[in-house]
Amino acid sequence: RRTSTLQPAAARQRSNAESAQALLALRKSRDFLQEQAHEKDQTLAEVREELERKTVEINTLEERKRALETDLHQITEQMVESQYKHEAEVAELKGSLEGACTRIES
Repeated sequence: RRTSTLQPAAARQRSNAESAQALLALRKSRDFLQEQAHEKDQTLAEVREELERKTVEINTLEERKRALETDLHQITEQMVESQYKHEAEVAELKGSLEGACTRIES
């Protein structure tokens, strides 16, 4: 009778030991997953910060591009106006020169 009571106690001890090992394995797995999640959270935070910096940089460059486009437009207008003035001056000088040549010939 005594051996029959020992077997269930030994079986319980063995079951308890297996449960403790399984619990330990689950805790290790949980700890590992928590560590991975923490690392991924840090990486995500770093990526978000980099994204914010790049967004600011893009906005700054877009503002600079708009300013340069405005400058280019103004310079182009000034160049066209200058060209018209130059052409008018050349035409006027040609007319004066032709008039002077006509007077000399006569």
